[in-house]
Amino acid sequence: MNGTALLLAFGVLVGGSVRRDELILPQAPDRNGPTEVAYHFDSPMTGRGFLDIEWSDVVGRTVERRRVRLEVTDASQVILTLDTRRAVTIKNQLVAHLSVDVSDQSGHDIHREN
Repeated sequence: MNGTALLLAFGVLVGGSVRRDELILPQAPDRNGPTEVAYHFDSPMTGRGFLDIEWSDVVGRTVERRRVRLEVTDASQVILTLDTRRAVTIKNQLVAHLSVDVSDQSGHDIHREN
């Protein structure tokens, strides 16, 4: 399978919310090594929390489950690395869940879930 087929095979789901965060995959991921994936925030964010990633295949097997600790200042995205050699089947699904406490302009903490 070439890199383009892998890219098209990934389904991307981001937790249900009004926010427009998104996972951005490269145009042609390297099938033989690490590939960078960006979790792009809808607007720059300052805060701390977690980004949970679950990668599964079409047969329902979990390829990888990871919790990434976040501590960001005015960040527009977070970069993750996935080892695409672990993709055994053509169709894969990548699900992300963001849980973070951000500071508003008044300095109050607001909990955000995506």
